[in-house]
Amino acid sequence: MLTRWMIRLPLCAFVVAAGAMLASGLAPGANGEPATAVTSICIGVFNLLALGFGIVAAAGPNTDRRSRRAWLLLVGVFVLLAISGAAFAHGLADGKLELDEAMIGYAVRMATVPVLMAGVLSFPRQPPTRQQRQRLVLDMVMVVMGGLMLLWYSIVGAAMNRGISDAAWASVLFPLCDLFLIFGVGAVLLRGSPTAHRPLVFLIGGLAFYLVVDLMSTNAMLSGSSDVTLGSSIDYLVLAAMALVALAAAAGAARGWTRADRPAARSVVRTGLLRPAWLKRPGWLARPGSGGGEGRPVTMLPYLALAVGYASLFLGEVRNGVDESDVMVFAAIVLTGTVGLRQVLAMRESHRLVVTDSLTGLANRRRLRDNLDRAIDQGRRTGEPVAVLLIDLDGFKEINDELGHAAGDAVLVHFASVLSRQVRGSDTAARLGGDEFAVVLTGMTGADAGHLAQRVLDAAREPVTVAGRTLPIRASIGVAVSEPCGTEARDLLHRADVAMYRAKRQQTHTWQLFSGTEAEPRLDVPVAHAA
Repeated sequence: MLTRWMIRLPLCAFVVAAGAMLASGLAPGANGEPATAVTSICIGVFNLLALGFGIVAAAGPNTDRRSRRAWLLLVGVFVLLAISGAAFAHGLADGKLELDEAMIGYAVRMATVPVLMAGVLSFPRQPPTRQQRQRLVLDMVMVVMGGLMLLWYSIVGAAMNRGISDAAWASVLFPLCDLFLIFGVGAVLLRGSPTAHRPLVFLIGGLAFYLVVDLMSTNAMLSGSSDVTLGSSIDYLVLAAMALVALAAAAGAARGWTRADRPAARSVVRTGLLRPAWLKRPGWLARPGSGGGEGRPVTMLPYLALAVGYASLFLGEVRNGVDESDVMVFAAIVLTGTVGLRQVLAMRESHRLVVTDSLTGLANRRRLRDNLDRAIDQGRRTGEPVAVLLIDLDGFKEINDELGHAAGDAVLVHFASVLSRQVRGSDTAARLGGDEFAVVLTGMTGADAGHLAQRVLDAAREPVTVAGRTLPIRASIGVAVSEPCGTEARDLLHRADVAMYRAKRQQTHTWQLFSGTEAEPRLDVPVAHAA
């Protein structure tokens, strides 16, 4: 019950704060803008909420060591944001922000960037290789430079002739830092951080609002005025940004204090309030290796930044008048765009080869394990079960020995085709090696998984003609389903393996469900090897 209200509290606070700001803006003489004192108090409340929930998340009994370190760093970020907000509030006078009095706020805000990035990178995730770290740095440089070119074309260039103060120049850094952080957090999120998935999603939302606020503020500061008028639109955007940051901390606190014997998702998230069905990730945005697709949106961001940068360059040339140099600019844009597109296609093909079995086209062992880990973590949050089918083809060794490996490969390809037609697009069918296959099923009970196993057996019952001989395909399938509080991937695979060997002993082309009455799985079982 307590963890539910950890999520609901920032939402309720946002509704109350927005209502208070709206009421103060409608008061006589307010000119439609919320009162400065009310705005400062509301933003201060969310600073305190984020700070408090961050401390609670770090102290949670279910928070692992790396996550605790990450939350402590984020607590430091929340402290810096509170100091920055206090400095801005002190610099406010008559609804205007005096730049000279708010420089402390800007400096403290800049200090949050490295601390926040260090905190996000501290969350448990699949460790990147040296090449992946180098590529991430280069991608970040491309994103920031693309943002700088767009910012220069749309805002800075037009203000150059009027003269720009040092403080206005400094304001250009804020939207660039926002882009840097959004890309960095997105990279960590899509690399897979099971303990921080929801907090990072909320954090990206808050950073997106901060980006809009900083763009509006930078535009106002570069307009030539010595101060920035805080209008109602910016006030509400800042409030939304702080609410999402507090919600990120609340999500971390809820996870850290959820009892291990029940799913973490018994909260408003499960009711659909925060993630309704129409907001589920579409296939083209699916994580790599997931049943819904193979795309990696974060890897597309550098190329988008490149396109934005060149578009800004081209539009700037057109605005200043076309001459012979523009032909060279246009050719450079086309050449770079073509090379970038070719690189994207090559990258997608390389990723597909890494996570796909080359013979059957199914997922390979690595992709299956990644998707199983992700499905189990999601099941802990949503309370939905995760089922695993482990499949072994009976008599496959004899086919290889009598007809050769080419015939054996043909049988494997045929069965893979049969298996692919029976599973849903959101499930993961994989070949583990040899004649061993596996399927990860989300949201399926033992009965549902058993029905699917029977459909696979029925579909595979039709003989296949190989090397001039008609061969029957027989299989043994073991089924295991995760427990309500979650089951480790290794244990789930072992249980499916035990059930499969039980089915194999019957020699009847059948399936068996692990019921918990079997002996504990042997540590030397050859099939999953912990995948």
